[in-house]
Amino acid sequence: MKRLGFVSNSSSSSFIIGVKGDLTKEKLLKEFKVPEDSPLFEFIKDLAKVIVKNSEEISYSSYEKEWGEDDVPEIAKKIKYKEMKMYRGYASDDPGMGTENALCEMTIDYESEDLIMQKKNGY
Repeated sequence: MKRLGFVSNSSSSSFIIGVKGDLTKEKLLKEFKVPEDSPLFEFIKDLAKVIVKNSEEISYSSYEKEWGEDDVPEIAKKIKYKEMKMYRGYASDDPGMGTENALCEMTIDYESEDLIMQKKNGY
């Protein structure tokens, strides 16, 4: 999403998460399954922190009002069906945002018994 009123090359993208219980950094780290001795562990730890920080819980009915009953994404319907808490979040590639820059460019389509996450590539 481009900012209005400013000349900017930054972009942002959004994601949706369904989770059994609350969305926490620890829950994400468990799902990501990156060993602590991996050279990627610190990055994944930062990634989990950014996801939690940039997410807010939203009810399905609020989400449905925003999208319109006929246009709700399938992932949101699946989260409702599985009786998970729904969160929506964002990532920005503003300069100096570090791990958030990487999240903005990632595509994530993940599903387990306790977590569903979908994020399209940045734009």
